[in-house]
Amino acid sequence: MTAKNSPITLHQFCKAFWELESRHNLLDLKVGDVYIWQAVRMNAYYLIAQKKNVLEQPHSTPLKTSFNHKLKRLLRKISKIVRDPIFNKVRMIDNKNAATCIVEHPRTKHYKNTVCDIYTESLLEDRELSSNLLLLDNNTNQKSQKTYHPCRRDLGFTDAISDALGTVISIALSFSSNAIKLRKLQEAIIKEFQINALPKNYLLTHYSKFVVRRFLIKTVFRIYQIKTLYIVVSYQHAAIISAAKKLGIKVIELQHGTFSKYHLGYSFPNLQTTLHYFPDYFGCWSEFWRQQFTRLASPASSYVHGFPYLYDSLAKYKNVQKIPMTIAVASQGVLGNRLASVLMSHAYRLRKFKITYKLHPGEYGRWKEYEAFKNISLPDNITVVEDCDLYTLLAESEFIIGVFSTAIFEGLELGAKPVLVDLPGIEYMEDLLVTGNALQFNQFLDEYGTNA
Repeated sequence: MTAKNSPITLHQFCKAFWELESRHNLLDLKVGDVYIWQAVRMNAYYLIAQKKNVLEQPHSTPLKTSFNHKLKRLLRKISKIVRDPIFNKVRMIDNKNAATCIVEHPRTKHYKNTVCDIYTESLLEDRELSSNLLLLDNNTNQKSQKTYHPCRRDLGFTDAISDALGTVISIALSFSSNAIKLRKLQEAIIKEFQINALPKNYLLTHYSKFVVRRFLIKTVFRIYQIKTLYIVVSYQHAAIISAAKKLGIKVIELQHGTFSKYHLGYSFPNLQTTLHYFPDYFGCWSEFWRQQFTRLASPASSYVHGFPYLYDSLAKYKNVQKIPMTIAVASQGVLGNRLASVLMSHAYRLRKFKITYKLHPGEYGRWKEYEAFKNISLPDNITVVEDCDLYTLLAESEFIIGVFSTAIFEGLELGAKPVLVDLPGIEYMEDLLVTGNALQFNQFLDEYGTNA
């Protein structure tokens, strides 16, 4: 979706969001044995923020809607159901007592002669751990591109089944007391934020799919006798964490990106209740991030897990020479169109720089539809790239422009001076601005831009 100029800041939006939660006791809202708001909180946050034009859609959605494409997607889901572990006893026999389960991140990179999930790869090098392991590949949209591992199974079957059965269940429950309660809450949210609408039966559908997915995951955990669960992006996997906690399984989340008090996946101001779908432990990249996490007063215990991929990669580029007058732009799905608009509106003042606009993977399918890039010829000094060696780009660039992308911190490590654009999410970067480790975009234009 294309977002217009936001009438409120992310700070203001989060404050209103937290007040809504407090006023309606949403974190304590229970339907059956499901704390439904805790389960959908981050999804709801993104959805409402998009409708309020605070953020944009984080990831591209499939562009093809033809009958043939829909049929292929349906057949792919059926295939996942038929060939995956809960229905395939032969595949469940090997490594049946796995003890440790890792839910992998779908994004892959080439690292140490493999194609892997960079956030959990270091766990596979632990010989004791890897000999007693179940890997669940979270690449639900397509066939896995990761290097073969004998302990890897496809998690997509849970989505296929929960989508189908969850929809049926939500229809069956449409007139129940729980459904009425959830619809009233949904109406209150719409009124509170003065948005047009949320998807019909949004909360009821999420509840139904949650129940189905949790049942499936619990079954898998029981079969493999899992004792410890490692996960990435916990707020996307409430049903998995719920299944683990009901079975007494220890849950550990590994850091995957930046966070602050404005990241509602991890921020719960004035928390006075139990978080049932939050990890027990949080493994941070470094002591800096552990301290950041501690400031959030999270119920999870934090420790420094490290991030070998990042620091191995950065070490290779420490001595790369900077190319004078170069800028890397770190785009983000939730802000892509607006960040592009800011850049293009000031392109003339930046004409002496060579600018590489690096897209986030979530934008690959839609960036050409951005108003900033539509029906225009890009200036000769600006190049838009989808996939490139990010660390080479950051190591060679004098400056990195962005809002709150993880790439800004990576660029800082590689000697690129951060330049922050005042868009929703800049609140994440308060520390960089206060310490003087970053410039605001307008300040950068005054100091380095060419006069119009």
